[in-house]
Amino acid sequence: MMKARRHGQSGARPWVAALAAGAALCAAGRAPAQDLGDAVAPYVVVNGREIPESLTGAPGDPARGLTLFLDATRTGCTACHVARAASSVPAGGYGTGGSAPRTPDGRDPAPLDGVAARLSPGEIRLWIVDPAAVDPSSAMPAYYLPGQRKGVDDPLYNGPRLTAAQIEDLVAWLATLDAAP
Repeated sequence: MMKARRHGQSGARPWVAALAAGAALCAAGRAPAQDLGDAVAPYVVVNGREIPESLTGAPGDPARGLTLFLDATRTGCTACHVARAASSVPAGGYGTGGSAPRTPDGRDPAPLDGVAARLSPGEIRLWIVDPAAVDPSSAMPAYYLPGQRKGVDDPLYNGPRLTAAQIEDLVAWLATLDAAP
Protein backbone atom coordinates (compact mmCIF):
# COMPACT_ATOMS: atom_id res chain seq x y z
CA MET A 1 0.00 0.00 0.00
CA MET A 2 1.33 3.40 -0.99
CA LYS A 3 1.63 6.17 1.63
CA ALA A 4 -0.06 9.48 0.70
CA ARG A 5 2.04 12.66 0.66
CA ARG A 6 0.84 16.17 1.20
CA HIS A 7 1.25 18.61 -1.65
CA GLY A 8 4.74 20.11 -1.65
CA GLN A 9 6.09 17.67 0.92
CA SER A 10 9.20 15.68 0.09
CA GLY A 11 9.78 12.13 1.22
CA ALA A 12 12.16 13.31 3.99
CA ARG A 13 10.88 13.79 7.50
CA PRO A 14 10.32 17.49 8.44
CA TRP A 15 12.74 17.36 11.38
CA VAL A 16 15.52 16.14 9.09
CA ALA A 17 15.02 19.14 6.79
CA ALA A 18 14.95 21.53 9.77
CA LEU A 19 18.13 20.00 11.20
CA ALA A 20 19.88 20.27 7.83
CA ALA A 21 18.80 23.91 7.40
CA GLY A 22 20.06 24.80 10.89
CA ALA A 23 23.37 23.06 10.23
CA ALA A 24 23.76 24.92 6.93
CA LEU A 25 23.15 28.27 8.62
CA CYS A 26 25.65 27.50 11.37
CA ALA A 27 28.21 26.37 8.80
CA ALA A 28 27.71 29.65 6.95
CA GLY A 29 28.53 31.55 10.16
CA ARG A 30 24.95 32.57 10.88
CA ALA A 31 22.77 31.65 13.79
CA PRO A 32 19.62 29.66 13.06
CA ALA A 33 16.30 31.48 12.86
CA GLN A 34 15.23 33.10 16.08
CA ASP A 35 12.61 31.61 18.31
CA LEU A 36 9.11 32.78 17.41
CA GLY A 37 8.52 33.70 21.04
CA ASP A 38 11.23 36.37 20.81
CA ALA A 39 9.89 37.82 17.55
CA VAL A 40 6.51 39.02 18.81
CA ALA A 41 6.14 40.98 22.04
CA PRO A 42 3.16 39.94 24.15
CA TYR A 43 0.16 42.24 23.99
CA VAL A 44 -3.39 42.34 25.32
CA VAL A 45 -6.46 43.08 23.22
CA VAL A 46 -9.08 44.88 25.32
CA ASN A 47 -12.79 44.48 24.54
CA GLY A 48 -11.89 43.04 21.14
CA ARG A 49 -11.27 46.61 19.96
CA GLU A 50 -7.81 47.79 20.91
CA ILE A 51 -4.30 47.12 22.14
CA PRO A 52 -4.06 50.04 24.57
CA GLU A 53 -0.41 49.59 25.56
CA SER A 54 2.56 50.27 23.30
CA LEU A 55 4.23 47.09 22.01
CA THR A 56 7.62 48.55 22.95
CA GLY A 57 6.70 50.46 26.11
CA ALA A 58 7.62 53.71 24.34
CA PRO A 59 5.95 55.96 21.79
CA GLY A 60 6.89 55.64 18.14
CA ASP A 61 8.38 58.27 15.84
CA PRO A 62 5.82 59.87 13.47
CA ALA A 63 8.48 60.73 10.86
CA ARG A 64 9.57 57.09 10.66
CA GLY A 65 5.89 56.12 10.54
CA LEU A 66 5.33 58.30 7.47
CA THR A 67 8.38 56.73 5.82
CA LEU A 68 6.95 53.27 6.51
CA PHE A 69 3.53 54.31 5.18
CA LEU A 70 5.12 55.36 1.89
CA ASP A 71 7.36 52.26 1.63
CA ALA A 72 5.50 50.17 -0.96
CA THR A 73 7.89 47.25 -0.55
CA ARG A 74 7.90 47.03 3.26
CA THR A 75 4.28 47.84 4.08
CA GLY A 76 2.30 48.33 0.88
CA CYS A 77 -0.02 50.77 2.71
CA THR A 78 -0.31 53.04 -0.31
CA ALA A 79 -1.76 50.22 -2.42
CA CYS A 80 -5.08 50.69 -0.62
CA HIS A 81 -4.89 53.90 1.44
CA VAL A 82 -4.56 57.62 0.79
CA ALA A 83 -3.62 60.40 3.20
CA ARG A 84 -3.41 64.06 2.29
CA ALA A 85 -0.73 64.44 4.99
CA ALA A 86 1.53 62.36 2.75
CA SER A 87 0.90 64.56 -0.33
CA SER A 88 3.91 66.82 0.26
CA VAL A 89 6.23 63.83 0.11
CA PRO A 90 7.54 63.14 -3.40
CA ALA A 91 6.65 59.49 -3.85
CA GLY A 92 4.58 57.38 -6.19
CA GLY A 93 1.61 55.25 -5.32
CA TYR A 94 -1.85 55.99 -4.08
CA GLY A 95 -0.82 57.41 -0.72
CA THR A 96 0.46 60.70 -2.05
CA GLY A 97 -2.90 62.39 -1.63
CA GLY A 98 -3.42 63.21 -5.30
CA SER A 99 -6.17 61.79 -7.46
CA ALA A 100 -5.83 58.16 -6.54
CA PRO A 101 -6.84 55.42 -8.95
CA ARG A 102 -8.69 52.39 -7.70
CA THR A 103 -6.92 49.82 -5.55
CA PRO A 104 -5.65 46.59 -7.14
CA ASP A 105 -8.91 44.85 -6.24
CA GLY A 106 -11.02 47.61 -7.85
CA ARG A 107 -12.12 49.58 -4.79
CA ASP A 108 -11.68 53.26 -4.05
CA PRO A 109 -8.63 53.84 -1.80
CA ALA A 110 -9.50 54.06 1.90
CA PRO A 111 -8.76 57.58 3.18
CA LEU A 112 -6.76 57.81 6.40
CA ASP A 113 -7.31 61.54 6.90
CA GLY A 114 -9.07 62.03 10.23
CA VAL A 115 -8.33 58.49 11.42
CA ALA A 116 -7.08 59.81 14.78
CA ALA A 117 -10.42 61.56 15.32
CA ARG A 118 -12.24 58.26 14.74
CA LEU A 119 -9.91 55.78 16.45
CA SER A 120 -7.73 55.79 19.56
CA PRO A 121 -4.04 54.89 19.25
CA GLY A 122 -4.91 51.47 20.73
CA GLU A 123 -7.56 50.89 18.07
CA ILE A 124 -5.14 51.97 15.33
CA ARG A 125 -2.55 49.58 16.79
CA LEU A 126 -4.94 46.60 16.61
CA TRP A 127 -5.86 47.46 13.01
CA ILE A 128 -2.16 47.26 12.09
CA VAL A 129 -1.31 44.22 14.22
CA ASP A 130 -4.26 42.03 13.23
CA PRO A 131 -7.02 43.66 11.14
CA ALA A 132 -9.05 40.43 11.04
CA ALA A 133 -9.50 40.73 14.81
CA VAL A 134 -11.39 43.98 14.19
CA ASP A 135 -13.10 43.06 10.92
CA PRO A 136 -12.89 39.43 9.78
CA SER A 137 -13.78 40.48 6.22
CA SER A 138 -10.93 43.01 6.00
CA ALA A 139 -8.59 42.66 3.02
CA MET A 140 -5.81 44.39 4.98
CA PRO A 141 -2.93 42.07 5.88
CA ALA A 142 -1.74 41.60 9.44
CA TYR A 143 1.67 43.12 10.15
CA TYR A 144 2.58 41.57 13.50
CA LEU A 145 2.13 37.83 13.40
CA PRO A 146 4.87 35.20 13.69
CA GLY A 147 6.05 33.45 10.54
CA GLN A 148 5.53 36.31 8.08
CA ARG A 149 9.16 36.93 7.12
CA LYS A 150 10.53 34.25 4.83
CA GLY A 151 13.76 35.66 3.34
CA VAL A 152 16.58 33.28 4.28
CA ASP A 153 18.98 36.20 4.73
CA ASP A 154 16.48 38.15 6.85
CA PRO A 155 17.80 38.47 10.43
CA LEU A 156 14.16 38.35 11.59
CA TYR A 157 13.39 35.20 9.59
CA ASN A 158 10.03 33.73 10.61
CA GLY A 159 9.22 36.85 12.59
CA PRO A 160 6.44 39.36 11.98
CA ARG A 161 6.30 41.52 8.85
CA LEU A 162 7.06 44.63 10.95
CA THR A 163 8.88 44.97 14.26
CA ALA A 164 7.16 46.27 17.39
CA ALA A 165 9.04 49.58 16.98
CA GLN A 166 7.85 49.91 13.37
CA ILE A 167 4.26 49.25 14.46
CA GLU A 168 4.61 52.02 17.05
CA ASP A 169 6.09 54.39 14.43
CA LEU A 170 3.05 53.82 12.18
CA VAL A 171 0.68 54.31 15.14
CA ALA A 172 2.47 57.57 16.05
CA TRP A 173 2.15 58.92 12.48
CA LEU A 174 -1.47 57.82 12.05
CA ALA A 175 -2.31 59.41 15.43
CA THR A 176 -1.33 62.79 13.92
CA LEU A 177 -4.02 62.47 11.22
CA ASP A 178 -6.81 64.03 13.25
CA ALA A 179 -8.36 66.27 10.59
CA ALA A 180 -10.44 65.31 7.60
CA PRO A 181 -9.20 66.63 4.23
